[in-house]
Amino acid sequence: MRKNRTIFLVIITIFVIVAAGLFSTDEALAADEMPTIIYGNEKTFLQRHAAAELVKYLGQATNKEIIALPAEKAAEAKNKNYFLLGNPAANPAVKEILAKTGATTINIPESAEGFLIQPLNIDNKNYILIAGGSDVGTLYGVYYYLEKYAGVGFFLDAERVPRLKKVPFDNIKSTVRTPRFRYRNLIGSLGPAHSSGIKPFRGHLYTTEENDRYIDWMVKNNLNMTLTHLGPREGGIYEELNPGEKLDQFRWPPEYRKMMFKHIGDYARERGMIVW
Repeated sequence: MRKNRTIFLVIITIFVIVAAGLFSTDEALAADEMPTIIYGNEKTFLQRHAAAELVKYLGQATNKEIIALPAEKAAEAKNKNYFLLGNPAANPAVKEILAKTGATTINIPESAEGFLIQPLNIDNKNYILIAGGSDVGTLYGVYYYLEKYAGVGFFLDAERVPRLKKVPFDNIKSTVRTPRFRYRNLIGSLGPAHSSGIKPFRGHLYTTEENDRYIDWMVKNNLNMTLTHLGPREGGIYEELNPGEKLDQFRWPPEYRKMMFKHIGDYARERGMIVW
């Protein structure tokens, strides 16, 4: 009996020590200064979206709150680490920071969809500049950083966001990337009916949320063109509303097709995609 009690006390002691270690790790994470993201214009969707994606994935990875501010509020940030999103024309804060380096030019690709990732250290502050030839290029640069340095995986069926103790700021390499092809698209045929993506049915049967998620996945993988077969060209989006008994009889009234076409076109174009 005494022996069992001793074993029990040892187990409890070990548990307390481990729990204390976990608690102290969380405290260390809280004390670690998180970066602030500075983007260009709050009214421009792609600039705001690029910042929001960094906030989302880095927040999930670190389980900490990441702050994003438009350039006009950059002075409010008092951090040591910063992300600067956008080129000097899109983000006045980038222009101001680069002026402190004495640099008259930086190696941002002329291609609208190209981007530069450049680590900077100015006035004892660390910066990661992610600057595209346009706002689309900046968004591609954000996804590249998340994959390359944060270990995020953007897969068609799911996403992988690893647990990180801190936001990666070390060993960031100066990187310039430009797409090799002007038009980049994926037409999947994984299902029995030439489906798009991994669904075992045609893209015409996708829900609105599935269409949006598929477009987001394409953008995250630098695909810049989608075809209208994602929408209900010959079909609809909800199988239970099928007015016919067979899929080859599946037709939506014109007003529904128009509604879905418009949604897909608006959603994709807003993210810099070409819609056929």
